[in-house]
Amino acid sequence: MLPTWWIVSSWLLWGVILFVYLIIKVLRLWRTAKLQVTLKKYNVLLEDTATNSRAFTNLVRKALRLIQETEVISRGFTLVSAACPFNKAGQHPSQHLIGLRKAVYRTVRANFQAARLATLYMLKNYPLNSESDNVTNYICVVPFKELGLGLSEEQISEEEAHNLTDGFSLPALKDYV
Repeated sequence: MLPTWWIVSSWLLWGVILFVYLIIKVLRLWRTAKLQVTLKKYNVLLEDTATNSRAFTNLVRKALRLIQETEVISRGFTLVSAACPFNKAGQHPSQHLIGLRKAVYRTVRANFQAARLATLYMLKNYPLNSESDNVTNYICVVPFKELGLGLSEEQISEEEAHNLTDGFSLPALKDYV
């Protein structure tokens, strides 16, 4: 028969081991729960980004459609739907809705630069598997000098933007988008 101090010390030893095991399990469970909450948060942010990107694309398309319809009407054609009445004012076609044309150019340019910076950040912080994905085909790694329509410089003047887009013409804006 074992002495009582031996039995008590073995129960104490098993109690400490069990306590340490439970602490480790609780910490792992807490870490997993924290990671799941973070994952859900980033998932919501990613879904919001995709939704905002789709909404931005749709708004730019609508703006370009409005510019195009205005140009068609200014040339003397009539549209089947009279959704936006327009009076031929005798302006040059590229001068119609010049504020909208400039806004489309500026917002698409800003959106492109933001997306490019975000993609560069992601590629630096989360490198891709070189066997399955080639980084050289991303537009964010193309040198600024090779990009056209004012994307190559940080800040361009209104006159430079006007010259690069041929007076904010519709074909240039469509190519830009």
